[in-house]
Amino acid sequence: MTVRVLGLKSGTTAEDHRLGLSIFTPPLGGVLQRQSGVLYHPDACVLTGVSAMQAKLSPFVALVDGTAHPLQSAYPVVSDTDVIITFDAGEAGVDRVDRVIVRVKDGAYDGSGVQEGTVEYLKGQPSGAATDPPPSSMILWEVRVPAGVSAANGKINFPTAQVRRFTYTSGVGTPIPVWNQADRDALPAYPGVTVARRDTGDLEQFWAGGWRTTAWFSDTGWLPITDLYNRWETYVGLAPRVRRYGSVVELRGTVRKSVVALAREQLELETADAAAADAAMSEATASEAAAKAAAKAAATAAIDTAVAATAPNAWEVAAAKRITAVPFRRTVASVPSPEILRLPSGFAPTAPIQWLSADYMTVRQAALLVDEFGWVETVDASSVASNAVLQLDAIWQVG
Repeated sequence: MTVRVLGLKSGTTAEDHRLGLSIFTPPLGGVLQRQSGVLYHPDACVLTGVSAMQAKLSPFVALVDGTAHPLQSAYPVVSDTDVIITFDAGEAGVDRVDRVIVRVKDGAYDGSGVQEGTVEYLKGQPSGAATDPPPSSMILWEVRVPAGVSAANGKINFPTAQVRRFTYTSGVGTPIPVWNQADRDALPAYPGVTVARRDTGDLEQFWAGGWRTTAWFSDTGWLPITDLYNRWETYVGLAPRVRRYGSVVELRGTVRKSVVALAREQLELETADAAAADAAMSEATASEAAAKAAAKAAATAAIDTAVAATAPNAWEVAAAKRITAVPFRRTVASVPSPEILRLPSGFAPTAPIQWLSADYMTVRQAALLVDEFGWVETVDASSVASNAVLQLDAIWQVG
């Protein structure tokens, strides 16, 4: 058994120091393992192209976990100046993934014969696949090198070819900065670990098998929703509204099915049908129009002949010549549509959620749903009465 204590006696080894200092750094998998990562600064570890086949890596401070031996623990690493990385020419017929890594060599564990830290270029395979990193290293960036590119033939477009692969780390108990949800999910999740989301500004903590927001720095406030669909309207001033704070969304308000709007819609449909019928009639071909004109002329001539022969009264002549146009009318069937309203962008859940809403007018409940596209709708539209009054009262998480 070995118990290592810092600040107790002289003669402590480098291994003693690393293991002792590990109490200040977040854990990884095993008890003695520590999470590799870059300590956050907006200008730290930035890769920028400087020529056709070269890029510059800015200074950074990092923690690199030793993986050649169980007792290595983590090495604090400081790269204090810009490092120029030169990329080899591309392969003949395939894009290649190259890597930029930070590496710790410790001959006491890995047999390298040296003790140093380096920023290294790790060329990909001739097949285009990336090369696996060596022990006690951390991938910082990946760069896709186009096929056939070289200093004399084209160039690497670094802004689009590079992909950040490092994560951030911090002192134990301190929130770890992450860029987004994917960055957060790439971290080792253990009870109590806290992250600071750079995309939302929120603090999230892992507990009881999942992430939960503990502090919200992004709050939209209550936003009114004025665009309602399918004859739904605000009920007694309780307008639908939505609010997002952090990753939590709340929907509130009351809507009713408008009988007046239904009647108006039916009238508009009938008017549109009549207009469409009139337009269709006006698009008759010239031959059809000529045929109708000829038939009308023949009928008129026949009537005139009959009038001359029988001398009917004026009313009979007028009745014979009268042409009655009966416009087409489609029977309007009120087919219920499920959509009530649509949420603004960024408020939809990642998967549909469903809840029950009280229908105040019919003393029953209606099932409502909000889908991943932001539509709030009735699950069974046909069961919603024409005078339904529904309460919108739901809460869910996004991202």
